[in-house]
Amino acid sequence: MGRPKTGSFSRENSKEYRKQLRQEAVDYLGGKCSMCESVEDLQFDHINVADSEEDRKLRRNGKRSGARKISSLWQLKNNHKDVRLLCIECHKKWSCAQRSAAYSLLASLPIEQQIKLTNEHL
Repeated sequence: MGRPKTGSFSRENSKEYRKQLRQEAVDYLGGKCSMCESVEDLQFDHINVADSEEDRKLRRNGKRSGARKISSLWQLKNNHKDVRLLCIECHKKWSCAQRSAAYSLLASLPIEQQIKLTNEHL
């Protein structure tokens, strides 16, 4: 199934097309959680935290709407090292561990640097 033709474009076709793109991306990434190998409730994890932070800044400034999405298989193939599949439970655990690691790094800094860095994120 290719992209719907302009004349037949509808919300249903668009939804079906996005569903197809998502399935192609899931298949390309192996179709299972990269941590526990579950095939249920898979999500895309953008590994590079710096990119994720940049996306959050763009959304706050109104320059990007919604979460970052893999819009094409081509885009995924060109950035596949930055994306992996995680099931919802592993994604929660991973994100929690990242926040804990970030806090540990912050806590390891002298108080003046902690304050400066925190102020930069207000």
